[in-house]
Amino acid sequence: PVFTCPYCERPGLSEDALWYHCPLYHANDSALFQRCTICRKWPVKSLQEHLRNQHGPVGRGEIPAEQTTRHIVRVLIRREDGKYLLVQENHRDGYTLPGGRVDVGEGLQEAARREVLEEVGVEVQLTGVLKVEFSTRNHEVYGIHQKVRCIFVGRLCQPGQMAKTIPDYESAVSTAQRVQVLLTLDSLSVA
Repeated sequence: PVFTCPYCERPGLSEDALWYHCPLYHANDSALFQRCTICRKWPVKSLQEHLRNQHGPVGRGEIPAEQTTRHIVRVLIRREDGKYLLVQENHRDGYTLPGGRVDVGEGLQEAARREVLEEVGVEVQLTGVLKVEFSTRNHEVYGIHQKVRCIFVGRLCQPGQMAKTIPDYESAVSTAQRVQVLLTLDSLSVA
């Protein structure tokens, strides 16, 4: 079967082509809440996340679906030129420190290194902890919601390593900025 991209309406895409196409070409498009063009189900969160975890190689069992906890890691990385690495995650405004959710069975440090590699494309050595936060809230649908957020400090394993430049499911773009620029960005988030 062939499918049409729900974002740009490009026709004639196989399931795998659609699986690769959406995060590559539509990382900054607003999140769509519509039926999946493949299975016709309504996604629980975003269409991109549904496509990633229900179809293509994941749907056939060739690679695992994401299984995450509510715990979040971020890494503050200062390059040798004094600039800090930032990412723009898919369907999010502004920039954030590289990081994300901890996978089931994964430690905080392991998750931090994996997230930096996935989002920025560089290997990082963790050198310390900047901040640890714990929050609890009562969600009206899901009940008690507890979250740990850990912000590490790190440095590049190989100085001069170049960040990835092609968007994918993990991130739309990465950049490096001086601290003066960071302080002026209203949309910088560590959430």
